[in-house]
Amino acid sequence: MKERDPRVAVFCSCGAQWFGRHAIDNPVIADHAERCGPPILRSEFEHLGFTVKFPKGWTRAERKAIY
Repeated sequence: MKERDPRVAVFCSCGAQWFGRHAIDNPVIADHAERCGPPILRSEFEHLGFTVKFPKGWTRAERKAIY
């Protein structure tokens, strides 16, 4: 049985969002954070008026677990 990738999400105040196991240590995200600021919480992302667009295949429980 194939093990699933960890469900990781990173959100930015500019509206950018990244998903996947490499979202935390991704050099593209690190470069983006230098220009735009550190990542924010999902609740703050949504409060800013952005909609989270989860990848296909994520379960409701997995989506709820992302903060």
